[in-house]
Amino acid sequence: MSQRTMQMQRRPQDATMMPWNQPRQQYSRPDHRRHFDENARSPMSSSSGLAQRAAQGQVPATLPYTTERNLQTSRPGNDDATWGDKPAYCRPHPSEVVAAVETLYADQLKPFGRILLKRVRECNAAAATAAARTSGDSEAVVDVDAVPLIDPKCLRRICETCEAIRVEPEDGKEYSALLTGRLRDFVDVSSPSDDYPPNLWAAAAAYFESLQGPEMLLPGGRYACAQVLIQRQLPFLAGRSLGAVCHIVQLAVSQKRILGYLEGNMVPFGRSVDFIKEQCAVYQQPVSFAKKAVPEMPLASWEEARICLWEILCSASVHGQPGVITLSNVKRLFRSRFNLELSETALGHS
Repeated sequence: MSQRTMQMQRRPQDATMMPWNQPRQQYSRPDHRRHFDENARSPMSSSSGLAQRAAQGQVPATLPYTTERNLQTSRPGNDDATWGDKPAYCRPHPSEVVAAVETLYADQLKPFGRILLKRVRECNAAAATAAARTSGDSEAVVDVDAVPLIDPKCLRRICETCEAIRVEPEDGKEYSALLTGRLRDFVDVSSPSDDYPPNLWAAAAAYFESLQGPEMLLPGGRYACAQVLIQRQLPFLAGRSLGAVCHIVQLAVSQKRILGYLEGNMVPFGRSVDFIKEQCAVYQQPVSFAKKAVPEMPLASWEEARICLWEILCSASVHGQPGVITLSNVKRLFRSRFNLELSETALGHS
């Protein structure tokens, strides 16, 4: 046996000094977990009032936000991994999950897994805010982004093993966490049915049209947008649950042309990309003109568009079969192969 082989097989005198025998470094972060009190479980009418209700004792009590205790954290799906600069994930207690589901029932929101992830974190932030105010800082507000993310796989395991929750599969990999024996009274936020009075839509249209500056930039997500609107205490939304407001936002975008999207935000429809496209289509101008930019390439005419599209489809054909092109690649192919800019608004369509 060579000297090198003997050195490789020789055990060190103190095996405890080897890296795999060293204790893993613990990731320390303030403990945002709440001690659950069965007598304190009370549904909250809206997530916008979580902090206020926590201050009134209507959510489970929490340890102070600045506690020195280590938070039980992990990387999703890997309980033993160390992760360096990766964000910490919180493993909630089953009682916290049940309490969060209760609040979603009160908001008439079906507890889908993606929504429950947000709500557990919101409850943690609300409880931390209440704890800070109880400690003497009456104006303290703990932002949701300041508390750890919730481990999604851990959350699902808790829902699947908790006797108070029944998990039902939904579309794709989604699931819902329903309370056992509880009546379902959820608002279908994706429903096209409009049962709201005309005066609500008139008031909504007038309000959104009056918005200016930063106030008109709303969160792009339906759930987050509805939360902001409830916080504004708008008269035409008074008395409506968060689920109902989510549905109103959905209809305002999909049917009423009251709201639209612009650069990731929800905005009044008159400021949205769809409205800009419609106006550009009327004047047969590319959308880039609306941004006061000059197109880098010539605009394709109808005739050029037909010829170029035919060439693209022919080049994509295989063994005599018609070619298939992904729609999202068509404009890119016009630019790279023909040095032409294909603009639907310049051709009169939005």
